[in-house]
Amino acid sequence: MLYAVDRSSSRLTASPQMEGYCPQCRELLIPKCGTIVCWHWAHHARFDCDPWSEPESDWHLYWKNRAMPAQCEVQIGNHRADIVGRKNTVIELQHSSISPGEIAKREEHYGNMIWLIDASAFIDNVSLRHKTSRWGREYWTFRWRHPRMSLFAMKKAQYWDLGPDCLEAAGILHVKGLHELPNASGWGYIIDPERWAEHWIGEKCGP
Repeated sequence: MLYAVDRSSSRLTASPQMEGYCPQCRELLIPKCGTIVCWHWAHHARFDCDPWSEPESDWHLYWKNRAMPAQCEVQIGNHRADIVGRKNTVIELQHSSISPGEIAKREEHYGNMIWLIDASAFIDNVSLRHKTSRWGREYWTFRWRHPRMSLFAMKKAQYWDLGPDCLEAAGILHVKGLHELPNASGWGYIIDPERWAEHWIGEKCGP
């Protein structure tokens, strides 16, 4: 996690030798201050009191750092929402694959939410094609080999972070249609990441 709290419940970012506690379970956390992954906090023995949490990647930490501290890791019931953006919209950052059952639980729990998916793990299997509608609006279609089937279970809006290394398109793909049969395919709109963040998260945190 990006933030711990001290004994007076003030938020702390990780640094070597610092003492911080989980805001949810109040267990002492370990400051992870290496040279590869952005500095963050972790529970002991790979245990996290929130079963919906996943190991923090640089991708997670990049997006959390894009938000103001008060918007990150917000306690909602017995779970921590990754980011709570404009109009109290929960933004769930999803790097790894999760089951359809877990997807349904999160969508029911948070209600007003969207998904931001790290597409870097599967984008090489997606072929994108630029199109223009008869009304002059640009959009993209795609075909997906070996699709991540769990994404078909998402009922809330899903956005794919294509990352800067995507050869065919760069930015955030708002997936408007995702079809499983006969072949995995779909369509959507590409959004500039900065515009996407301003719309959903708001004011940029830091430089």
